[in-house]
Amino acid sequence: MRLTFVSLLFVTTIALTGCKEPEATAPPVTPSVKFEEVGATSGSRIRQISGVLESSNRSELSFQVSGQVKEVLVNLGDRVTQGQILASLSTKDYQLTLSSRQAKLRNARANLSEKQEDYNRKNSLLKKGFTSATVVDQARTALAAARTDVDVARSDLRNAELDMSRTTLKSPFDGKISSREVEPFTEIKAGQTLFELQGENSLKARVLVPETLIREVSYGQAVDVEFPTLPDTLQKGVVSEVGFQVSTGNAYPVRIDLLENNDQLLPGMTAKVSFLFGDTQSEQPVYLIPLSAIDIRNASSEKKGAAKHAPIPIFVFNPETSTAERRMVKTRDIRHNKLEVVEGLKAGEKVIIAGVAFLQDGQKVQLWQP
Repeated sequence: MRLTFVSLLFVTTIALTGCKEPEATAPPVTPSVKFEEVGATSGSRIRQISGVLESSNRSELSFQVSGQVKEVLVNLGDRVTQGQILASLSTKDYQLTLSSRQAKLRNARANLSEKQEDYNRKNSLLKKGFTSATVVDQARTALAAARTDVDVARSDLRNAELDMSRTTLKSPFDGKISSREVEPFTEIKAGQTLFELQGENSLKARVLVPETLIREVSYGQAVDVEFPTLPDTLQKGVVSEVGFQVSTGNAYPVRIDLLENNDQLLPGMTAKVSFLFGDTQSEQPVYLIPLSAIDIRNASSEKKGAAKHAPIPIFVFNPETSTAERRMVKTRDIRHNKLEVVEGLKAGEKVIIAGVAFLQDGQKVQLWQP
């Protein structure tokens, strides 16, 4: 009886199992992919060269006379205005010289007055026949010498006055003290650099251009300037000076005027200048794609981190099959965080720029629309 019950239970279980409907299989989800449609750009090439910012107005300041420093009125980093006194020298010796020259001029003028009267008197006597022409000629010569003495004394006095004025050192323009090499009560020589003043209203970028590129740089050429310490700042610039005397490492100095003022930019900051050079080797089109389009899973370890000038894998949307097509493209340089592709793409193709690490060649995808 027990066996019959177990058998009946087994048969019933099989029957019920056979009556269950098969579970429905969920259709595969087609991922949406972010894309960018590429267009051909100029066949020119970008070359980025690092340099440093300089003030357009930069001056090394020194006294034009020697002496003992009396006082220093500014410190390193101080902002100064045009005409502001920066330092002064002791005027004791220069005042003595000035007083001496003033006295010398007074004496010379007094002597000239005497010689003039003497000449006038003797010339009058000559007309009356009471003296000789030789005596008058001697008086005339003495008068000319007296006049020369006055001119010399006057010139000496002007020089003394000029030296006195030069005991005060003033700022030639508005700017910032970037160097101070002087202390009170020290003896300095004429021409000895005491301060370095840099203007703040306008800046230049100074770069050294390799000899292989210097002939492609021209006065007035437009450039882009970036700053590592200010990654969101991009300035337009123009080449204002092109040096033709080789400097360090067979490179030539080039200066670029920045076209806009920015209070965050300071002299001494690193600048990266992007030059656009014509491509004389090829007329092929160039396409720019984001670095995020690179499929780094399949890039060799040799190419990782050095995508320039190496074939790399990317995914391109195939509109006929609605699939992600893996493709190797030939690259060149990086331009403003985008990669230049010179082979493997056509204008109008859609490059997948996000989520490429999760795609497979031939995988069904759909274009993401915002």
